[in-house]
Amino acid sequence: MANYNLIKRQQRVIEIIRKRNPTLKEIIETLEYEGMENCSLRTAQRDIEDIRYKYDLNIQFDNRTKTYCIVEDSKSKNDKIYEHIDRVVVSESIDKQLFSGKEGRINKDYIISDTPLFIENNSGIEFFDRLLKCCIDKKCIEILYNPKFQKDHEMQFRVYPLALKEFSYRWYLICQTMEKDRIFTLALDRFAHLEILKTTFKNKKVAKPSKLYEDVFGISIPEETPAQIIRIKTSKDKAEYLKTIPWHISQKIVEETKTFAMFEFYLKPNYEFKQLILMQGSDVEVITPKELRAEIKNKVAELFKIYK
Repeated sequence: MANYNLIKRQQRVIEIIRKRNPTLKEIIETLEYEGMENCSLRTAQRDIEDIRYKYDLNIQFDNRTKTYCIVEDSKSKNDKIYEHIDRVVVSESIDKQLFSGKEGRINKDYIISDTPLFIENNSGIEFFDRLLKCCIDKKCIEILYNPKFQKDHEMQFRVYPLALKEFSYRWYLICQTMEKDRIFTLALDRFAHLEILKTTFKNKKVAKPSKLYEDVFGISIPEETPAQIIRIKTSKDKAEYLKTIPWHISQKIVEETKTFAMFEFYLKPNYEFKQLILMQGSDVEVITPKELRAEIKNKVAELFKIYK
């Protein structure tokens, strides 16, 4: 794990220098505040030299102001460097946090995923490790968020981080607003900046974040919608597929013939589940509840108008 701690620390050194032109003292203070290991003066100096050599980064020292800066010779080259560091940090972090002794058992409450996925095009992963620590330590955070992937749409949030969830090859932060108790999700790949605040919080509403998703498929949580019994009728071929890869832990077969199968679920019919049904086309029909059936029927009618 020594290699993990080294890369993780050097990743933060690069981020700190890139964000602002810090002194060596400011770099060390930031690392210590975030709980990094081995933050001595000599270690920080050695890290900077190692980063220069290992990643060919042009880190310059201003003798007058005693500060460091990164001269961006090639943005595309530097981006690849950061992506490489991020991938190593996050993949090892997930392994460490989920599968290492007592700490791993505790942290499974804060990383919600059946099989944690980490793929080449993930972005926003540089925030993963710090967000996880904030969830566990109950540290409030301030986020600069980009809901439309456009800089002119950036929004600022102050939130209580609850957990990290993976869905459909993306990682999300599950959090509460500081002003209200509303729970919502933020995609990590839309984070522009993360600031860890000194304020801590005691979460009374969500004792165990992983329980939020017991009755949910996907990422959105319709708080006003209760979990309910949902029945769908599928073609025989689709039924065989659902048997192999269930949609939800509550899934069960209530009827099966030579031509169709009836599946039952107990969950909240959120956006992702409705989209999943629509994706199946004529292979899946919603039987109950009638409100969900009517909603899917209206969506199909809208599609028909477009393609008629």
